[in-house]
Amino acid sequence: MNINEIKERYSVDLMNILTERDKSGRGFVCPLCGSGTGKNGTGMVPVKNKPGYYHCFASGCEFHGDVLELIGRVYNLRDTTEQIRKAGELLHVELMDHDPDAQWWREKRTTSSETSEEKTHDEENKNHVETNNELSAQIRTFISESSKALTPKSPGMNYLNGRGISYELASKYSLGYCGNYNRDGMNTPAIIIPTSADSYTARSMTANDSRKIRKLKAAERAGIFNIDCLNDPQFIVYIVEGEIDALSIISAGCQAIATGGGTGKRALVEELSKRKNLPTRFVILPDNDRKPDGTPDRARGYQMGKDILGMLHEAGIPAKLFDTGDPKLWPAEYKDVNDFLVGNRQGCISFLQGMRDKAEGIALGRTSVFVEGLRKQIAGGTPPITTGFSNLDDILDGGFHAGLIIVGAVSALGKTTFLLNVADLLAGKGHDILFFSLEMSRYELISKIISRRTALYCSEHDLSLSFAKSNYGISDYRRWERYNNMEREIVEKCFDDYENGAGKNIYVHHGIQDIGTDKIRKIVQNHINQTGRVPIIMIDYLQILASPDNRMTDKQKTDCNVVEAKRISRDFNTPLIGISSFNRENYQEPVSMSSFKESGSLEYSSDLLIGLQYDGMDYIPGEKAPQRQERLRQLKKDNDAAARSGRPIAIELKVLKNRSGAKGTCGFNYYPMFNFFMEA
Repeated sequence: MNINEIKERYSVDLMNILTERDKSGRGFVCPLCGSGTGKNGTGMVPVKNKPGYYHCFASGCEFHGDVLELIGRVYNLRDTTEQIRKAGELLHVELMDHDPDAQWWREKRTTSSETSEEKTHDEENKNHVETNNELSAQIRTFISESSKALTPKSPGMNYLNGRGISYELASKYSLGYCGNYNRDGMNTPAIIIPTSADSYTARSMTANDSRKIRKLKAAERAGIFNIDCLNDPQFIVYIVEGEIDALSIISAGCQAIATGGGTGKRALVEELSKRKNLPTRFVILPDNDRKPDGTPDRARGYQMGKDILGMLHEAGIPAKLFDTGDPKLWPAEYKDVNDFLVGNRQGCISFLQGMRDKAEGIALGRTSVFVEGLRKQIAGGTPPITTGFSNLDDILDGGFHAGLIIVGAVSALGKTTFLLNVADLLAGKGHDILFFSLEMSRYELISKIISRRTALYCSEHDLSLSFAKSNYGISDYRRWERYNNMEREIVEKCFDDYENGAGKNIYVHHGIQDIGTDKIRKIVQNHINQTGRVPIIMIDYLQILASPDNRMTDKQKTDCNVVEAKRISRDFNTPLIGISSFNRENYQEPVSMSSFKESGSLEYSSDLLIGLQYDGMDYIPGEKAPQRQERLRQLKKDNDAAARSGRPIAIELKVLKNRSGAKGTCGFNYYPMFNFFMEA
């Protein structure tokens, strides 16, 4: 038998060995990309009038060739002789040994003057390009002919009118009509919707037949329907799955693009990532899929929408996923935008234009669009987040509010420790904490938290602090050998409580000179996408965030990072708490706004400015300079001795600026050895 006979006689047998039937029953699951298991169930289908040839419609795969070429792709075999031998192995038949044309094939290969692998590859590429060009020309011709067939009185236009699509709109987007679309397993009248110059979607016009078969330009993805609207986008552009839904939105006076299904979502994101001219926001409207019992089916259209949302956010593209499954937001009887348009045209138009106008108002800063949000905020209640310290909560009118919070102190006074105390307390109450550490590792931070917990345990159980452990007492395995049973029990208890409690809500990201505000924003957004929870953000510390531009001075870098940190807290409506260092010339002065290093941006951009100092740093009326110097020297000496012996140091916390409340001072007892702040 010759090669064509192999393809004709054994192609189905080989396909059954390579893969399995697709869900539609018209073809096979593509062994290269897996297409054929999705909602429509169409995978790799036979090519009409070409026995042994198959075509895959999945974007990014789009295999078009005979069964031997498919075997070559699956098993990485370029040589046709090797592909035939492999086919024989799969069928348990010696095709080459019994093939009278096999010798002719070998002779043809050896008599060629161009036998190198490179030349063979070049010929394959040339043939592939020729096939692509031929298919592209056929598609262009078919799109043109079908467009001419869509006349105002044609059956195709009657169908579109029934779907709420006018002839003017259909003509604008070159929609077409095919009275007997018999390609790719379909045999039905169809609407032809171009998605690019040489790709289209064929939509069946038969009742209850939702099949949509996309003809592709070989080896290239189909275009995204109406992607050209981004040449001059409105404030929002809707993203939907089907082209008819996109046309419905366009008929309502808004802009929309269609992915064409799950295979187009990555192509969409890649296309958007290349463009600079994007709308203020994309709004994803998934299909309102329902289970047999009428409840929303989150595993279908909504999940696809979530996938697109995550991919857009990962690419830094602003987008929002609208929950069509929520009957309070979307009429439950409408499964998609087109159903809504047909069922209640004016209601659909008002809904779409209302969302668009609101986005426009937000972009322009029109205050009327925010009134409803303020009402909801008041009615829903956005209580402050307790700091875990009642004396500080009293000053802050209940705790932290969303905004930029700066905490500063001199070196070694306990800035990081104070922030970790707050993080542990907040995480213990169920809040997610994103802690960006630019100096310490995760293990160092966890050791400090466990150390604090051993001191807290001793305090709560009236035990001597001699049972508490420093962070080195936690992290140095050699010290564990000297611990008695009580000490081991306390440490293990603190480990277990942290691991099973607050530790599940604290997420540490550490780095050196490689974490900047752009990276922080992406990590925060990814956390929200993955968990559905908005975290409290902590940065240790601001002055060593990566510079947005290496040509900036230290002050310019700090100013830029502080302003962006403020934006992050505002955009995510969450507290962002950053540690700041102090100017060295202020080490001997009481804490004030001028103490903060590069203080201009910190002073003006922060919503809450907190300074920590040793109790006794304030000026005493009538005290002379030499007396003050001697007193501060003795204060430092006493504090150093207390720190070394495990005794507390008296600390004052000063609220220097509070944009939405009072200022004031409260006291703490700070145990440096045990990383522990306690209200005085």
